Amino acid sequence: MIYDIIIRNAEIITPTERFAGDIAIKDERIVSVGKVDGNARVEIDANGRITAPGLIDVHVHFDLNVSNTTTADNFHTGSISAAFGGITTVIDFTDPLPHTPLQECIAKRIEVAQKSFIDYGLHAVIVNWNSSRREEIKEAIEMGVASFKFFTTYSESDRRTDTAALLGAFEEIAKHKGIAMVHTEDDEIVREFTRKIEKTPPENYPQARPSIAEGLAVRTVSYLAEKTGVKLHIAHLSSKEGVKAVTEAMEKHIDISAETAPHYLYLTKDNATLYNSVCPPLRGQADKSSLWEAIKSGIISIVSSDHCAFTKQQKDRGKKDLREIPYGLPGVETIWPLLYTIGHTIHKIPAQHLLSLMSLNPAKRFGIYPKKGVIAPGSDADIVILSEGSREITAGKLHSASDYTPYEGMELFGFPDVVIARGHILVKDSRFEGKRSGKFIRTGGVKR
Repeated sequence: MIYDIIIRNAEIITPTERFAGDIAIKDERIVSVGKVDGNARVEIDANGRITAPGLIDVHVHFDLNVSNTTTADNFHTGSISAAFGGITTVIDFTDPLPHTPLQECIAKRIEVAQKSFIDYGLHAVIVNWNSSRREEIKEAIEMGVASFKFFTTYSESDRRTDTAALLGAFEEIAKHKGIAMVHTEDDEIVREFTRKIEKTPPENYPQARPSIAEGLAVRTVSYLAEKTGVKLHIAHLSSKEGVKAVTEAMEKHIDISAETAPHYLYLTKDNATLYNSVCPPLRGQADKSSLWEAIKSGIISIVSSDHCAFTKQQKDRGKKDLREIPYGLPGVETIWPLLYTIGHTIHKIPAQHLLSLMSLNPAKRFGIYPKKGVIAPGSDADIVILSEGSREITAGKLHSASDYTPYEGMELFGFPDVVIARGHILVKDSRFEGKRSGKFIRTGGVKR
């Protein structure tokens, strides 16, 4: 047989095993793993380097209209930046257009996302939920969008869903075996604390959204999940209070998962500047330590970038009033090297465990396994070969359209030398070689 690609002499590392072998690819899928005989149109010598499943980032914001501006990265630049970080699949969000059914929002977002070089799924964002929209849940799932994003805050921009409406939405999502994904901060607490400091410098922003707001909101939605039986996913967990609340829910056997983001694992409120403004905000050292312990114990099973990139000029709008800041950080390109460097070298977490946070676990939770998240015959040929050396992070050498990075000057390991997405070589020897190949990926285990 003539294969499309054969990767030779790889140190294949997956969340469950590690072994030396070859990988054969044909027609965008992995067809053989182990000792591969035969020839290929392209052969790549991994030379003993770590070879892992393509990484999955389940929380990115490309081409997002927010705070009267649009994110610096669209699906074109964002997917290129992701590829250079070893990410071969992302899950983005629909744009919640007023009075527009979810199915229309999904269709419009898929059209926008066709600029992507990597595969993408979608979470359906729901604001101002009411029972008249019940049928939209089933229709969205039938379209391949099985997770639904809610906010327990942002009442000032009409994105908050109140507790009674959440109860009804959770019941409907549970009925169709979907996932409720929630941004968890108690709105009343946030509004009161924001009122107290709204005219102060952006460095004071973390005080506006205290960790008690996160802990309280996680407990509220967990209770609703317990009563409705819905699968619950907590987005960008940031605090010790939040970890405690998720742990309590797991002890009650509630079907809950949680993700955190790299800025909460490396930065603290001491790094809170105008350009590092993000929501939820950066926390203290104790919160950061709690998140790492939660990763080690499995309380946090997914790490995502929450990539929401802006330029310095866009951020500068908030110099006089923190309410004008477009919140979010670039991070899709640096998430894996940061996770690998800090998690493996400092916290001594095995590489297999770290990989599971961005491959197997998200693939299983969001219903795209075994298509994604594993190196195995029949799976999509999403593969990364990691560099053995380190690189210094500088904004000018990254590929996001943002003009800064919170990790400027850091020396990180784990950047990929080769990135293959669904059998297409995107990155090789630090050069982008990709052609447009990204496809919409159905989530929730729905068959094509």
